[in-house]
Amino acid sequence: MYVVFTMVNFFLKTISTGFNRAVQINGLQRCLTVTSKQFYHCSKENLEAENETRSVSYVRTDSDYGFGRRFVVKKIEELFKLKYFEAYDIASNNRELWKVTDYGIPKEELLRDVWALRYSTENIHSRLEQGKQSNIGRLKTWMIRANKAIYNGYIKRKNENKEILGESSVEEYLSERLRCSPEQIQVIINRHPALEHKSMPKLNEIIDYLLSKGFQHYHIVRAPKILLHSLETTKLRLEELAKIGIKVESLYILTKSQKQFLQYYESLKTNPQNR
Repeated sequence: MYVVFTMVNFFLKTISTGFNRAVQINGLQRCLTVTSKQFYHCSKENLEAENETRSVSYVRTDSDYGFGRRFVVKKIEELFKLKYFEAYDIASNNRELWKVTDYGIPKEELLRDVWALRYSTENIHSRLEQGKQSNIGRLKTWMIRANKAIYNGYIKRKNENKEILGESSVEEYLSERLRCSPEQIQVIINRHPALEHKSMPKLNEIIDYLLSKGFQHYHIVRAPKILLHSLETTKLRLEELAKIGIKVESLYILTKSQKQFLQYYESLKTNPQNR
């Protein structure tokens, strides 16, 4: 249990003022001294919204900082319930661990993703330093715990995107490529937010292929979901339709699920009058 109490000390360095509350954790009464000035701060409105979306009971206080403090206490309760923390020597790593804030990751974000804390200090700094040196933008806690292959793939994709985009945003680039207004592109991205994270080289390949097949820019704008499909799937579907003499006038059908597309394909194949 010593490690558990060092965890509390790590997260809650008591400063000038604090308060004591009995907290029920795993069936045991724990008296914790909690302060929020250095550790956690948010508006009353934010935490009231937090209460509305969570079916949990927070420890309440009458102090001015009550909202922030009861959120902190809830986080401590969560940490007590995580078995792997019992074997994690937080006491010896606390100073180094908090240096993640030097990479632009707020302490509040760490609290919301406590799984990132299970990794060694060396691993945490290695991951974040890799992201910083790669200049991939704002670093996040998921980068600490992500599979190495996934993380490296993310960095590679960000760098490839940067080479194509230059100083332009995804919206500006797509607006130029698809010959439509930035407002139209913004509407498209709002409907298909995954486009913002799509590999730009793959996106370019899809656009180039569709244009080479006789489709116009407006065809893509009308069915932007096609940009989220793999190029291989799009090629295969066009080839299958071409075999039965179907010339696709709209990209919409190519964006259907495999089941829906096969139903459409079979109906055309068995009923030529529907073509």
